[in-house]
Amino acid sequence: MVTMLNKGASDGVPDGQSSPFLSFINSATFYANVSDLIGSYDASVTFQKQILDDLTNSLSLIPSKDTGVIEGYKALYLANAQKILLTRVGQVEVLLYATGNMGGGDQTISIQLALQHPYSHGRLYITTDDAFDPPALDPQYLTHWADVRLMRQAVRLARKIAATSPLKDVLGDEVSPGPAVTSDAAIDKFVANGISTEFHPANTLAMLPRNQGGVVDAKLRVYGLQNVRAVDASIFPVQFAAHVGPSPFSMWECC
Repeated sequence: MVTMLNKGASDGVPDGQSSPFLSFINSATFYANVSDLIGSYDASVTFQKQILDDLTNSLSLIPSKDTGVIEGYKALYLANAQKILLTRVGQVEVLLYATGNMGGGDQTISIQLALQHPYSHGRLYITTDDAFDPPALDPQYLTHWADVRLMRQAVRLARKIAATSPLKDVLGDEVSPGPAVTSDAAIDKFVANGISTEFHPANTLAMLPRNQGGVVDAKLRVYGLQNVRAVDASIFPVQFAAHVGPSPFSMWECC
């Protein structure tokens, strides 16, 4: 979501420079929990029940027929829905984002929305027998309806924040998606057309039992290999509502 600064916040700024107000924007980050997004506790409980009732249908998102992979998906799905969803843990990260870089021009701010515990899962395929050839990756963004609803509500929350003092006092017109985008379908289309991944890779070598598709054990040892451990954010089975900040590459240690 991109919004213009109002005239008073951008007056007297030389061409090619941004308002001094914008220098503070990247300092603002918070995590919205399910009550912030869905509404009342009762509405959140209903949302949780709908997710739990849909577990069987959600298994169709998994291309693998491997029983371990399926059991692992179930375990993580239930962990997200039963142990995390109704807590104060953030479901969406909200960032007052870097200025002017989302297509709005120099005198704009962006509110970025990042889903923290998606129910959609991607697919990755080995394409050749050469380890240096890249795999085929299908992230399958928004293939689970709960992710669509959470992001839709996140857009509405971002608008509410922009319309609340003191922020509303320095903001002018909304540039993207624009004030005409109000219906569920229109917001969903806006999200789908702009969604991408964040820069905090994790969860690719899950610490889970091997019969749940796990890759490492509780001592970080890689199943099926001798004296090899994975030691980074890839081992977390559930995504954190935080900036894990790992390297995009796993560290391998022989011991």
